[in-house]
Amino acid sequence: MTIADKSEFYSNKINLFKSEVEKYRKLTNRFGTFRVLYFLATIVLSVYFINERDGFATSLVLIPFPLIFGWLVNRHKSKKRLLELSRNRILILNEEIDRLNLKLDKLPSGDRFNESLHEYAPDMDIFGRHSVFSLVNRSALTFGQESLATWLKNPATKEEILTRQEAVEEIKNEFEWRLEWWAESRLKEGKGEDEDLKGLFSFFSKSEEEKIKPIFKFIPYIALFQLSLFFILSLTGFLPWSFVGLGFLINILLLIPIQKTIMRLQAETEQIAVHLEQHKNLFKMAEEKKVEASLFKNLQSHFQNPKASQKINKLSKILNWMHSRAGMMYWIINPFLQIDYWVLNNVIHWKNQYGKSIQGWFNAIGDWEAIMSMADFAFAHDNYKNAEILDTKCDLRAKDLGHPLLAHNERVCNDFEMMGPGAVTLITGANMSGKSTFERSLGVNMVLAQMGAVCCVESFELSPLQLFTSMRTQDNLEENTSSFYAELKRLKQLVDMTKVPQERPIFYLLDEILKGTNSEDRNIGAESLIRQLMKTNSMGLISTHDLSLAKLEDELDNFQNYSFNSDVSGEEILFDYKLHNAPCHTFNAVPLMRKMGIEIIPAP
Repeated sequence: MTIADKSEFYSNKINLFKSEVEKYRKLTNRFGTFRVLYFLATIVLSVYFINERDGFATSLVLIPFPLIFGWLVNRHKSKKRLLELSRNRILILNEEIDRLNLKLDKLPSGDRFNESLHEYAPDMDIFGRHSVFSLVNRSALTFGQESLATWLKNPATKEEILTRQEAVEEIKNEFEWRLEWWAESRLKEGKGEDEDLKGLFSFFSKSEEEKIKPIFKFIPYIALFQLSLFFILSLTGFLPWSFVGLGFLINILLLIPIQKTIMRLQAETEQIAVHLEQHKNLFKMAEEKKVEASLFKNLQSHFQNPKASQKINKLSKILNWMHSRAGMMYWIINPFLQIDYWVLNNVIHWKNQYGKSIQGWFNAIGDWEAIMSMADFAFAHDNYKNAEILDTKCDLRAKDLGHPLLAHNERVCNDFEMMGPGAVTLITGANMSGKSTFERSLGVNMVLAQMGAVCCVESFELSPLQLFTSMRTQDNLEENTSSFYAELKRLKQLVDMTKVPQERPIFYLLDEILKGTNSEDRNIGAESLIRQLMKTNSMGLISTHDLSLAKLEDELDNFQNYSFNSDVSGEEILFDYKLHNAPCHTFNAVPLMRKMGIEIIPAP
């Protein structure tokens, strides 16, 4: 499918779900109205019969109230849930269209995952306002985003890449199933991007067992028994109805001893309760999904013994009761049923049995979502290809390589290859001719390839490589650092990396090397750096305006010249953005200055 065909596919889906939204909106309003009317009717009738001192009639009104009102509440919630699912599907489909059109501003940026000193993330736009993360990520939940960000920042082994590619390929065309997953995952909103994952499971991951007094297990039964006894005796006339009030008062007093403990548990489990609501149905979907890919099977194994979805659902229900304590209905029912004791006993029992497993479950669901994001990215771009990871060292070959963050109708693709430890490619070119964009195209596709995602290429073969870039060095007033000194620090970081044994060769991308100094110093410094890097277990590209460095091709083995050129035609400056296997032969600084209205005055 072309981009236009894909956009039409998503648009047709949106039109189908719009009718569902209208259907469930009406049903939600209907049950909401019934619920309110029944609640008001119960209050009015109860007050009336109490004033008439008709205990039997009052009982007939109040006894069925929890059941009928609960049924109406559940029906209302059910229809509202279906309404929200349909709305979420429309939202997700609109986001897919935005990604096709590269309108990424309103999508999660992943800024919190950025590291200023990371080997390549800031230069390659991995995270941020218009980033690779925004383009690939579909997860609205913390753990899915965390896993994807980790994969983007850390190249995988060949085995890991192959298993991820296999998993993506298996579910790439199961769009409907993924749409249901994403819609389900957005039913509940979490705290947001600043959440501390390390502290999230602190309560459940504590090694020591939480202990409660044995009597607490029996108090709910005692309370229910004495209140029921007073009610039956009053109903049969053996006791006055005031004894029911006495029983109610006794139950309130029984709740006092555990209030401090229950409030502590409420505070410690506040955020995990939100995550349970977000994920409980996702665990069930992941467990029941029939899969063949080894990565999926491995992830599913984390959800067994005990079965995660059942245990997560049970804990979610318990914590929902606990975190509904601020509601009026809770405090109406609590003295009758001693809900605080039921919640306390069940939370502690669950924690002692399954607390150590919960973080592993959520980490596994995060990896599952990362694969899902990569599958949707592949589905949206049928023409993108998986990279082939080679067993050799320092090999790279790409055909029709382009930048995925450039519009498809404006993108110019290029072929490129280099091989051998110490290999250096020098890229010269006119201003705005495409040097930096090409370097970023190569770097971004290397990141995608080594996380197991499809790449913006016709074909791509590469050895396992550690990417390193120096492209956006900036001054820092707070640290009293100039842009030139910042670049030197970055280059020192690269040199130091080459001196330390690495698991994989380093592939560097250096843009406008040593641009902050004079031509003579720049030439000497750049040539010295090139000669030093050629002796290391690395390879890479260096862009520059200094044509004098191109002569190194005559002297050094495994050194090659490439360039981007422009043509000046009258007032027009034309760029083809094609990579040429030779030093640059045209420059355009003076024509560009004239075009901007800056007068060029010849030297006298």
